[in-house]
Amino acid sequence: MGVEQKWIRHELQGEVHEPKKLPDYPADIPVPETVEITVTICDKKKTIKASTNDTILQSLEKNGIAAHAHCRSGECG
Repeated sequence: MGVEQKWIRHELQGEVHEPKKLPDYPADIPVPETVEITVTICDKKKTIKASTNDTILQSLEKNGIAAHAHCRSGECG
């Protein structure tokens, strides 16, 4: 169809674990094993450590933060 590869998106079913292992992941971009994420909840900030192999939702849940999401329920939201 003549569409450039960079404009093609793939719908994924479920969460992506270890994205660095995907065949089209850019190998020239260094990715740390963990990162810090700052979350603001009701004007209170909390910084958590997160694995780059987890989704943001997984990282929040692992740090005891309940996030409203429709993930894993058959719809996105």
